[in-house]
Parts: sequence; C-alpha cells; structure tokens
Amino acid sequence: MQSNTSRATLSAQSSGTPSASTISSSGKQQVVELSGYVIILVENVDGKIKLYGSPPDRDNLEVGDEILEVNGLTLDNISRTEIIRHIHDCIKSCTICLRVRKKNDSRL
Repeated sequence: MQSNTSRATLSAQSSGTPSASTISSSGKQQVVELSGYVIILVENVDGKIKLYGSPPDRDNLEVGDEILEVNGLTLDNISRTEIIRHIHDCIKSCTICLRVRKKNDSRL
C-alpha cells in the first residue's frame, strides 16, 4: 500500500534564501525557492498538530496537513510549546525536515 506521506527539507542556499525539496513516494524530487516562510501550528480536538502557511503551500504542503515529525523528532505526546521551540531551533540551523500526513489521507 503506497503512502501519501511526503518529506520536505528546507536548507540555506548561498544567497541565504531557504529552498525546499520534497521527495514524493515515487522518489521524484522537487525544489522550490522560498523568499520566506510561515508555519502556523494548530492543535485540533484530537491533539493532532496541523500545518497552515505559505509558501510551504507551494511545496505540496496544504492547509490541514498533519506534521508527524520535524528533523527526526516525532511529535506524538509533545506539547505545542515544545514543538514550536523545536521548529524555531530548526529554523535557526537553516534545516527543516518535515514528515507530514496529507489532510485527505488517513494512512501513514
């Protein structure tokens, strides 16, 4: 069974502008230049963290996608405050690697 989960990586380029690459389940890689990014985290009634923001939307991330992991840290049983702190630390390091569940896919 093929998963709809994708992995997005943001990293600094020589210009200092982050870029994003997504490796889909087909193994195809896509690079998106970002002039800046916004990640808004919202915890729903089930305690799941959802992703809202742009320009990650240009990298096939959509409003309502669930963030499962950030730079190898699984987000289960972690407070919203700890998640935000971890994402800020990742941004400072210029590398953000997300594992997400697409909003329209209940499978991992």
